Amino acid sequence: MTPQPPYQDLLTRLLPPVSYNQNGPRLQAELASEGAALDRAQNSARQLAGAVTPFQAEAMLPEWERVCGLTPPSDATYQQRRQAVLAKLAETGGLSIPYFTRLAAGMGSPTAPAKRICKKQSTIWLPARPAH
Repeated sequence: MTPQPPYQDLLTRLLPPVSYNQNGPRLQAELASEGAALDRAQNSARQLAGAVTPFQAEAMLPEWERVCGLTPPSDATYQQRRQAVLAKLAETGGLSIPYFTRLAAGMGSPTAPAKRICKKQSTIWLPARPAH
């Protein structure tokens, strides 16, 4: 993949050939400023696209740590920090009732005992209705 020219070059190429002096100092200053802003926006977009998963989070890794509730040790390497985030994301309690009860309680839902309904080979767990 060939590198993309800076946006200043691209903006210069978009100018009508006769209407503007492409080498004018004011126009070049304006194109340099707008081109730099577009370059920063594209770099930021690439960074955010990589941060969708922790595999390429780079500068966004602290956000992943915050979401996962992790506080890395001050001497942890980037690889160790990323591995801790991946381990936290992979952490599950299986399909057990206690896991989902704790999960619901952590989200502020009142916990109620569950009852088991068996139909043929499948099992369905439903929250028990509180007694009135």
